[in-house]
Amino acid sequence: MTLPKLLGKKLKDDEVLQLLEDCQAGPVTYEFDRLHEGTPDSYWLEAADEGFAIRFDEQQTLKTIHCYVVPVDGFSAVDAGLLGVPLYATRDEVQHASTDMGLRVVTGDADIPALRLQTAWARVEAEDFWTHYEFRAGVLCMVNLSLPRR
Repeated sequence: MTLPKLLGKKLKDDEVLQLLEDCQAGPVTYEFDRLHEGTPDSYWLEAADEGFAIRFDEQQTLKTIHCYVVPVDGFSAVDAGLLGVPLYATRDEVQHASTDMGLRVVTGDADIPALRLQTAWARVEAEDFWTHYEFRAGVLCMVNLSLPRR
């Protein structure tokens, strides 16, 4: 099984529970709208040794998987086989490969001086899920998998 196949599944679906057990992920962190700002509740799980964190929405539907391609912020690198999407060395490679497959690609840059973080990113928008590639100092660091926003 690969991580993208879990997108859209519920927290208590057998495939999700099996992955969480296999990776010894947890505990579940429940985030709710403490400040009454109208933000939806969510549930988080981290599998730092396996290189990923997952987020479920207020209906406990798996919406986002954050995958660490290199060790970052206490996370190990994710197994490329579990990741289930191609890895690219540069943003240009993401753009060319995705365009060749007829997929929409959106790119951008972020500069957050307070965090000393500069990133370049490319998001591949396939019909069933989106893949967001994040490059820091020219190195692929993260791949985020998510259900398309509609």
